[in-house]
Amino acid sequence: MRQRLASLEEGGAALLAGARRPCPLCGADPSHQLHAHGIDEVETTQRAVRAEMTKIAAERADLAKATHSLEAEQEGLLKRAERLSGEIEDVDRQLDEVKPLEVATRRTYEELDTARFVTRQGLALRQRIDELHRRKVQLEAFKPKSLPRGSVTSGIDGVTGHEFATTVQAVLHAWQFPGLPTVAFDDKTHDILIDGKSRRTNGKGVRALMNAAFKIGVLLYCRQKELPHPGIVVLDSPLLSYRDPLTSRHGELDADEKEVKDSGLKEHFYRFLVEQKDRAQFVIIENDPPPIALGEGSIVTSFAGSLGTGERRGLY
Repeated sequence: MRQRLASLEEGGAALLAGARRPCPLCGADPSHQLHAHGIDEVETTQRAVRAEMTKIAAERADLAKATHSLEAEQEGLLKRAERLSGEIEDVDRQLDEVKPLEVATRRTYEELDTARFVTRQGLALRQRIDELHRRKVQLEAFKPKSLPRGSVTSGIDGVTGHEFATTVQAVLHAWQFPGLPTVAFDDKTHDILIDGKSRRTNGKGVRALMNAAFKIGVLLYCRQKELPHPGIVVLDSPLLSYRDPLTSRHGELDADEKEVKDSGLKEHFYRFLVEQKDRAQFVIIENDPPPIALGEGSIVTSFAGSLGTGERRGLY
């Protein structure tokens, strides 16, 4: 580019040098010539070429300065990189030297942390033991004050006992218990009486049914009176009277047990519990499956024992 501009400048100078001479055709002096033959354009072009050349020269000088500065900066960066590489190598050597110490320190810290945790647990247990000992001493030294005779009444009052007995009686009637017995509450034994007799005078199977009726009666009474109740009733072998008299360890059925077995109570028992499913959750552990379909929401699981092949081997 610079050479091209230089050639244009030289050509313009040559044209201008020949333009100031007498005309080769007529011999007229330059001052008497009427036609400039484009001399003004040549002068303008020559001035533009010179200005561009001056500009390029200035830019080349600036570029040379910038190049020199970048080269100097590059040299400085290379020296800095070399110095930093040496420092990194020194740091790596130092890290290699202290790695064994770091491993040993970490192991020691973990051991101390474990020991601290064990110590804190031991101190907490010791503090708990001391508190329990102090509480024990306080309880042993405590002497209850005697209360005036008749100031405290144990058990429940007669009205409550009657209402509860009526609830249990309604349960037995819903099960169609043979004879539709009358249930009363004994305020001395805090137990129910069946037709005036203690339930302990019946056979084991009937006593199991009375026990189940008692528990369900408590549930229903609490629901009627809006009293607190956990909402779970667990019945262990409530239908024991339906056992096989030949294989059961309880032997032959008593007369009252035979009467209950022949009454069809088993079906009414399960139907009643299905009707009460919205009031509580019933967990029943029995030897025989329910005689009726319990409907949606009920779960029946068979336990086959150690030698069986049922759903589960046992209940834990």
